[in-house]
Amino acid sequence: MINNYILIFSVACLLFASCREQQWDEHNKLYDGGAGKNLLEAIQAHPDGSKFYEAVIKTGYDTLLMQASNYTVFVPKNDVWQAVDMNNEAELKSVVGYHIAYGKYLSSQPELYNTPLKMLNTKMVKYDAEAQTFKGATIVSADNVAGNGVFHVIDRLMDLKKNVWDIVLEMNDLKHVQYLSELDHLEMDRDRSIEIGVDATGKPVYDIVWVTVNNFLRTAPLNNEDSVYTYILLKDGGFDMLKNKYLKYFISDTEAATDSLAKFNVCQDFVFRGIVDIGEYEELTNIFDVKVPLKGANIEGPYEASNGRVYVIDHSDILLNDKFKPIIIEGENYNGSAGSSMVYVRYKTWASGLKDVMLSCSTTQRDEVADPEAENGLYIFNTTFHWDTNNRANMNNFWIEYKVPVTAVDYEIHYVAFDDIENHVFDSGSPLRPPARIVQKLFISMPWEPALRKSNDTIINNYRKDICFVAQDTAGIYKERKMTQWKFDSKTGTQFILEPVDEPDAHLLKVNRAGVLTLWLCNTTGSEKHTQTNGQSAQGMLFLDYIKLVPILEEP
Repeated sequence: MINNYILIFSVACLLFASCREQQWDEHNKLYDGGAGKNLLEAIQAHPDGSKFYEAVIKTGYDTLLMQASNYTVFVPKNDVWQAVDMNNEAELKSVVGYHIAYGKYLSSQPELYNTPLKMLNTKMVKYDAEAQTFKGATIVSADNVAGNGVFHVIDRLMDLKKNVWDIVLEMNDLKHVQYLSELDHLEMDRDRSIEIGVDATGKPVYDIVWVTVNNFLRTAPLNNEDSVYTYILLKDGGFDMLKNKYLKYFISDTEAATDSLAKFNVCQDFVFRGIVDIGEYEELTNIFDVKVPLKGANIEGPYEASNGRVYVIDHSDILLNDKFKPIIIEGENYNGSAGSSMVYVRYKTWASGLKDVMLSCSTTQRDEVADPEAENGLYIFNTTFHWDTNNRANMNNFWIEYKVPVTAVDYEIHYVAFDDIENHVFDSGSPLRPPARIVQKLFISMPWEPALRKSNDTIINNYRKDICFVAQDTAGIYKERKMTQWKFDSKTGTQFILEPVDEPDAHLLKVNRAGVLTLWLCNTTGSEKHTQTNGQSAQGMLFLDYIKLVPILEEP
């Protein structure tokens, strides 16, 4: 059966190649003028390649066509270049980049006709089977083979349709566009760079293919021909106004980085999916779910593109509460822990994202609860819980780590830790016993500050000395609670909490720089008087559904 399939496929390929040979004239033969030459030399030597060769030299793509990597080049013949300004380097670069594809494709290869070809300018070119053309161009001389690829001579320039990104870059008199252009940089293309040996230390050496990369396109791929976007550019006054409004919220490690972060955020706020007539709306929601007001804006455009459209407006005053939204950190999406085998992800229908996390522990929790009927007016009870008898946490300040990008704002910390263990809510053996209580601490490492670490039992905290955020929960109650700052005993490795911080803003986490915030959620028994003599058996439980960072903002 397999042999029959191979035979059928081989015959189909031969028939396909035969049809292609019949379609083109006698010029469709291997061009032996390329023997021993690289693509640049072979194109120069071809009788119909001199104009394209001239364009390649002027744009700097000559070094690329001399590399060892394979390329397929579509060379428009000499008599079709009259409409191109050979002295306009930007135009030439756009044209040339639209005619060079990564990889080597001969006319006998089905891939040439069945798969989109990625060109140097990031556009995709696909064969039109009905018209039998590549973007309107027909091959008149195929399979001109060189040492590092192949070129096909075509009867006209391919139809160069500008995408959204192309149109944006043309408006380079705007600060908005100037900043986007500054983000261009070269990176090694690891898929196309060829390993050619090793150096003296044994590290691989590559014949590197360099590609121009713009980080903004990783956030919003406006050059992607398979997606449709509407992009709005701001005139200089509106761009500066919004950037200056954002600056204080994107303070980074340097002034230049702060300025760049603010500009980047302005730029990404104006990306919208699909083709939108912005004149019909007073407000639009961008791809990051931020509301962008358009009422009263002066609109220029639209400028139609192959994958969407572009507008220019004079201003848009995005509200801070729309820009900076609550950040939800799901408990199951942790980055690390004091012992990952002891942290269990549980599937729960009541949980955010249908999951939470729980620590497997051998905790014996001892609480003192007021009860006038009990001896000395206090009711003391123990509760033991573990998920896995053979795999239990047995340490103080067991931590689970979360990392999250934040901006330089004040946050309230909300969270849900739901202890749904049945005998923690009600113990038939001790009917007077109140539900179990869990107390959890949150230690914080600020952006650009030393990382949190643990020394013996002690968490080294860099937010505020002898301070952590604390929340207390009762088993059986699912409720979002607000964490607040507590003082803790720094003299003991267990860091027992002492009392709430008596300050008006004790409920606020004040983030002074944008970057990555590190959070360690730790267990605790509450205080020293609430633990047994053997602290190792009384560390405290850990549950977490989610943490929510709620920004507190005042609109200027």
